[in-house]
Amino acid sequence: MDATAAPWTLIGVEAGHLLFSYTDTPPTFQTGQFLANAAPGKKDEIFYRKVLSTTDNSGAKEITVYTKDVRMLEIVGQASVLVASPQLGVYLITQQGVLVQGSGEVTIGGAISHTVDFSGTPVSYTLSGDWSFTPKVTVAFDIQGNELEDFFFRYEGSSEINVNATIAASGGYTKTVTTPTLLSYGHVYYFGQAGPVPLWGDLNFSLVAEAGVDLDAEASFTTGMSRSRSVYFQVRYSSTDSSKNKWTQSEPEGELPVEPSFDYHITGTAKAWAKLIPEVKLKLNSLFGVEANIVPKVGFNGEAEFLGDDPIAAEFDLYGRVDFNAGLSVIGLDSGNLPSFPSVNLVNHELKIKYPEPEELIFETQPEDQTAEEGGSAVFTALALDNSPITYHWYHNERSLMQSSASLIIHPVTKAKAGTYQARAISTGETLWSEPVTLTVLPPGGSAPGGMVRIPGGTNAGTDPDYGDYSLTVDSFYMDRTEVTKAQWDVVYNWAIVNGYSFANAGSGKAADHPVHTVTWYDCVKWCNARSEKEGKTPCYDLSNWSCDVSANGYRLPTNDEWEYAARGGSSGKRFPWGDTITHSQANYYSYSYSYDVSPTRGYHPDYDDGETPYTSPSGTFSPNGYGLCDMAGNVWEWCNTTSGSARTIRGGCWGNDASFARCGYRSSSTPSSTSNHFGLRVVCR
Repeated sequence: MDATAAPWTLIGVEAGHLLFSYTDTPPTFQTGQFLANAAPGKKDEIFYRKVLSTTDNSGAKEITVYTKDVRMLEIVGQASVLVASPQLGVYLITQQGVLVQGSGEVTIGGAISHTVDFSGTPVSYTLSGDWSFTPKVTVAFDIQGNELEDFFFRYEGSSEINVNATIAASGGYTKTVTTPTLLSYGHVYYFGQAGPVPLWGDLNFSLVAEAGVDLDAEASFTTGMSRSRSVYFQVRYSSTDSSKNKWTQSEPEGELPVEPSFDYHITGTAKAWAKLIPEVKLKLNSLFGVEANIVPKVGFNGEAEFLGDDPIAAEFDLYGRVDFNAGLSVIGLDSGNLPSFPSVNLVNHELKIKYPEPEELIFETQPEDQTAEEGGSAVFTALALDNSPITYHWYHNERSLMQSSASLIIHPVTKAKAGTYQARAISTGETLWSEPVTLTVLPPGGSAPGGMVRIPGGTNAGTDPDYGDYSLTVDSFYMDRTEVTKAQWDVVYNWAIVNGYSFANAGSGKAADHPVHTVTWYDCVKWCNARSEKEGKTPCYDLSNWSCDVSANGYRLPTNDEWEYAARGGSSGKRFPWGDTITHSQANYYSYSYSYDVSPTRGYHPDYDDGETPYTSPSGTFSPNGYGLCDMAGNVWEWCNTTSGSARTIRGGCWGNDASFARCGYRSSSTPSSTSNHFGLRVVCR
């Protein structure tokens, strides 16, 4: 800054102007000049601004400089900076906003003890614990021509985790509560200079908690966990060479000890969970930001029955999980253009308790899937054999129906009664579950188009083990039972070519009954329109602007919510379409050492790894989910209709991806013109 007179002092920092005092001649500021503060005394005195105009109050010996905020990039220009944690200058922020010089290392976190407010209910819920993290940061970046060309960021440290939940209930209740912020504070880092420009960053920490109960019980219990872990992640980003983009993270390590204790008297079913959500955000002002959180979660899910003070049957799942999430933002860049950071499950442990130990109780007759029209009837029968009297309990979408006979009669059938049904047989304390089956509900006089199944409308809400609470609400629709095969693609494609359509790709497939692949999003929506026209339906897409009329009766790609709702198959809170673990017997994917990947075979699926990619499997090879849909996890990614910035979402993972990509809650995206032998499709219609 050209300030020809001295002394002068900065005395005020406001949103649109700066105020300076002087003793003799006022300092000179040029319009268009950039200003940055190299020695702020308070947090709000950190700024990067451009001069618009000035006003001199000579009587008061004050000059007002009118400014606007600018990107740090506009000031820095040509600069390369490397800052490692030993050189970080850490400043604490007082309640008055004053910056106080601190040490070169800071520990963030703290202890909590919080009673969740379920006032006016029969539920008592206390959450306690602590979390701390001592981070070290390494940053390197390169600016060329006022643009951030590339950077490297590493964030590492030791994390201490402790969380406990105590729950007591005397009746039925269902609710999820997010607490107000329990802890919140920040620090300021001085990173050094980029030429004459000071580089400042903010490190902010906040802690909230979530708790949920779903109780039809009289219950009291405590569950908790404690864990110490070293955590790190690092990212390399290049705006000019995407092949350099790389994300590396902590790997799962060992098992988490879960130490449950019970005031053990539960009559009915009970589910409860609690988690701490500590979030750390580090932002290099006006340049880029990184945020991370480590989410420790504990929970209980089970049921028990008592005769007086004596338990006659009990089944419990006690679990503890720690997930690590990270995000990245760069000023001026759409998040869809940044590297994707998948959630990492650091530790995962479940403890199953069953009382009494199961004996030889078997099902002679298993229930079977049913399809019924609205207003009609459906009957499920589950018949068990044992030497002692047998009691039955039926469940709909994991909720007790209070039905105690071997046959469950549903009349009249309504849309709300669609979903998954299962029977539990109890004999002298021994418990056995039947196979889960599905009731598909059709409209009066309705039937699904060939090769499709009807997905009943409604709401699927729950707590995903990796992604937390979710709620999906959709109207009913039809969906292809399997991914579109190469043979199905070719029939429509050949008709389309002679009826005025053109495609960027003809589509490929390992065999006629394998899924089609190497098709762009644009190819897929054209194919949907052609299939609609060929079958006399109204096309959904306007190919001039790629908009979609979801009310038309033609074929289209599913929305994100439709895809996930269908993938979950009527069950809630599961990691995969069938449950919380995965093996090669359930899907075609690349097996890796995640805690939930329990496949005895590793790597590519041994049945389809023939040395010639892609290693796809025939569509419909694996068992269907609760809605009758096959391959909703693995085989090929499925294009969806939902946008993500300028990209389109893809769901389900593929033959070459590990199990983390095959989770119901995981979503990724790709540009609509991109293609590979990982991408295919499955379509829907009304």
